[in-house]
Amino acid sequence: MTTPDIAALLPSWELALRAERKSPQTIKSYTTGVQQYFDGARASNYPSRRPQLARFTDYVLDHAQSATARARQLAVRRFSAWLVDESEIPTDLLLGVKSPKLESKVIEPLTDDQIKAMLKACVGADTHDRRHEALLRLMVETGIRAGEVAALRTADVDLKDEPPSCDEARAAGAASLRSDSRRAGIQGFHSHKLRHRAAHRWPAAGGSESGLMGGGRAGHAPAIHEGSGERESGRLACRLNLGDL
Repeated sequence: MTTPDIAALLPSWELALRAERKSPQTIKSYTTGVQQYFDGARASNYPSRRPQLARFTDYVLDHAQSATARARQLAVRRFSAWLVDESEIPTDLLLGVKSPKLESKVIEPLTDDQIKAMLKACVGADTHDRRHEALLRLMVETGIRAGEVAALRTADVDLKDEPPSCDEARAAGAASLRSDSRRAGIQGFHSHKLRHRAAHRWPAAGGSESGLMGGGRAGHAPAIHEGSGERESGRLACRLNLGDL
């Protein structure tokens, strides 16, 4: 079976992934990885051999982060396994291939002085200034992700709740305060540094690790909650008063 023949099965694999209830992000990552592999493949026939996948992985490592290379390689391996399950190829020659090692990146959180400088840069009577200050304070105090902030709507915020809460299900898009960071003289700013700062300030103020994880669910911002554990984390966030700079 030639590479074009195998590539023609991508829509069928995508349908199978949807049937498995894979997330849209996972499906996009998988299909993108396999399509890129086919675009760069020099061999004319399938099944893929390990040296061919190794060359592809090495190419991605030269042009992207190690996490991206890992995801692209995983996509090809999963596709190869699916082809065997569907009897499109006799043997999975990629079985047992090791993933590339992930690089550990150290992200330095913003200092209190830098946050104060950004807040000062937001001062103004304009609606945009007030919005930027509100966004900055929300991200610093709760550790909410940029995508969650960008997806928030008025209906998602309940100021009457105790403590005030947000619906974290609306998580998509991106938020940027880069213009304010430039006015504050901060180089290399990106929104995830605010999340890191919140994670550093939480234990320093006396918060517990389980509270930081939103009542035990890893990756949840402490003041963004749904269940009782996350609600208690929200109350703890209020008591710690992380918004007081």
